[in-house]
Amino acid sequence: ERLNDGVRIAALPLDVTVTSLEAELGAGDPFSQLYAAKRLGWFGPAAAQAVPALVEALKVEYLRREAIEALGKIGPPAQAAIPALVALQNEALVGIYAKDALSKIRGN
Repeated sequence: ERLNDGVRIAALPLDVTVTSLEAELGAGDPFSQLYAAKRLGWFGPAAAQAVPALVEALKVEYLRREAIEALGKIGPPAQAAIPALVALQNEALVGIYAKDALSKIRGN
């Protein structure tokens, strides 16, 4: 999966960075926000600076799953997201994704 994400990053336009995706996550239209969250996950641990924005995105129902998956791909650098993910682990639609992300962040 990390190899595929690396190939996806290489195919992005040069002006697409963690910083630009973080801004798009907070201010773009819903479609752009979804893709920003997904693309942040592609960067893995290199997207650690976006953890606060991804935690904020957890509050938006249509962004929740992509934000959870991105946090999981960031892994241990996303420790700050643990309380928010714990709160979601029993949710019907995203609980399984929250549990998976928590496992990745905790290094299990």
